[in-house]
Amino acid sequence: MPKTAIVAEFICRSMLIKMKWRTNITRFCTALTLPEMVIAMSMLGIIFASIVPQFSAIRNGWDSKQGAAESLQNGRILIDHFERNLSKAVKVTAVSESSDIDGYIQFEDNDGNNLRYEVANGYVQYGVVGDLSDLAGPVTQLQFTCYDACDLDTPITDVNSIRFVEVQTTLTNSAALGQDKTLAASAYLRTNGNNQVTWQNRDIGDVGAAGSAANADDTWTINASGADIWNTTDEFHYVYRSFSGDGQIIARVASVEYTDGWAKAGVMIRETMDADSRHAMVVVTPGNGVAFQRRTSTGDWSDHTAGDSSGAPYWVKLTRSGNTLTGYQSSNGATWTEIDSVSISMASDVYIGLAVTSHNDGTVCTSEIDSVSVSNTLSSGDAAIVLTTTPPIIDGAVDSIWSAVPAYSISNVVVGSIKSSSDLSGSWQALWDSSNIYYFIDITDDKLRNNSGTSWWDDDTIEIMIDADNNKGGAYDGVNDFQYGFRWDDSTIHTGAYSVDDTTGVDFDMVSKSGGYRLEVSIPWSTLGVTPSMGNLIGVEIYVDDDDNAHERDAQVSWHTTLSTAWEDTSVFGTAELSESDISGSGSNELRP
Repeated sequence: MPKTAIVAEFICRSMLIKMKWRTNITRFCTALTLPEMVIAMSMLGIIFASIVPQFSAIRNGWDSKQGAAESLQNGRILIDHFERNLSKAVKVTAVSESSDIDGYIQFEDNDGNNLRYEVANGYVQYGVVGDLSDLAGPVTQLQFTCYDACDLDTPITDVNSIRFVEVQTTLTNSAALGQDKTLAASAYLRTNGNNQVTWQNRDIGDVGAAGSAANADDTWTINASGADIWNTTDEFHYVYRSFSGDGQIIARVASVEYTDGWAKAGVMIRETMDADSRHAMVVVTPGNGVAFQRRTSTGDWSDHTAGDSSGAPYWVKLTRSGNTLTGYQSSNGATWTEIDSVSISMASDVYIGLAVTSHNDGTVCTSEIDSVSVSNTLSSGDAAIVLTTTPPIIDGAVDSIWSAVPAYSISNVVVGSIKSSSDLSGSWQALWDSSNIYYFIDITDDKLRNNSGTSWWDDDTIEIMIDADNNKGGAYDGVNDFQYGFRWDDSTIHTGAYSVDDTTGVDFDMVSKSGGYRLEVSIPWSTLGVTPSMGNLIGVEIYVDDDDNAHERDAQVSWHTTLSTAWEDTSVFGTAELSESDISGSGSNELRP
């Protein structure tokens, strides 16, 4: 018999004999001698010390089972899981019909991960596409109903239009005697209010040394190993983001370390992250100039077209239109030369970004790439107003942010005549974010005048016309139609006779330059009376008035219309689309030549 049992028996017998079943505590204490009481209390302490943890473990086990039962049967944890992950979704890439019993939804989150919820064997599964992991939650039904944020009454399955997701799941509730319980969750996608896309980076292929990437002041510093991006498989470091449809990527390769004459740094569009994926790229090398290279079929051999013999710094551009991918090169980022164009059949959703390889596996090559911009081809409209993550400084100087924004000529003569481009010519650019629309207008004008009093249009003036809801109904509607006049050497913001007379929050600066002047403007969307979102169309026109003789207006040029009636007729405006890009800048004032 164990010693503890012998001692315990001794204690019990002593207590029974001495106490003679008496329950009075005073009589119990006097029934034992002092040594016996010390021994008894010590042994009781040992016994309780060994038993209490076992009770605690049992209690914890019960608590754990109860918690598991709660997640399985009540579904609260499952619904929390839905809400937490869907709130990070950027866009839906696949979704079941709302009537399906075994529903599924696949989406891209704001970290670039492609994730999926689906029902398999009666359980909800969740995880990275192709590698789903079980999520505790037996269900009898899971439905995802999707809507456009502008219409929460009509379900849709067009993944390009989904902005709101409603989840309904029915969970088997054994605690309620087999009764099912239906729970619901919902989430707006981030694209409804945040159009920024997160850049990521990773090694592709079996590289000999890990790569890395970091961005500071609009410059990517990329460290990469890898044998090459060539033959049938690739080894390199990729800075990328998701991309869908037609568009382009532009960048300046500032430097490429000479780890090999065929070390490469440049822009790429790639179908998958597999080493043998189809792709196209325009790269700058330290020993072999510029090259347009591609793999047109998965696992096939690569092709090459030589470009300029120059090395870094050099500009590169890659465009996609349907299955046609075209590579371009430029020494200054303004004048582009096509290298070659090929047909590559890729999925609509691809990866776009910056690729670097050392061409010397195990050795790390460092490249710096700046002035990176990604934009979609306009689906509709005559001009692109580009999304910015960094607002320009409103000071009339050319922030570096404007260098990657398309510029549109203001050259249609609608009043009078001009002698030459030095007499009057100009261009305009525009950016947008969730707060404002920004304009930068650059004018060449050999004589600057301001002497016409209230007739501001008879002096040197830039007129910005906006039909914020793109109604273009002819006459100004008094709601969303604006004509703003910015006259040379005048601090007043003028409004046209038919314009909404509201300049709240409008900020501008006009400065002189050699042979002309520049205007930079920010206009709040709240003043224009609309909420911006990707793909929105707005009516736009730009007029420039020219006074050469210090009397009345001598000429007027426009961007879109060939008529002089935009001051009273919005139907002659052009159309601009709020487009996607990843433009950011340091805010420094780098003047153009």
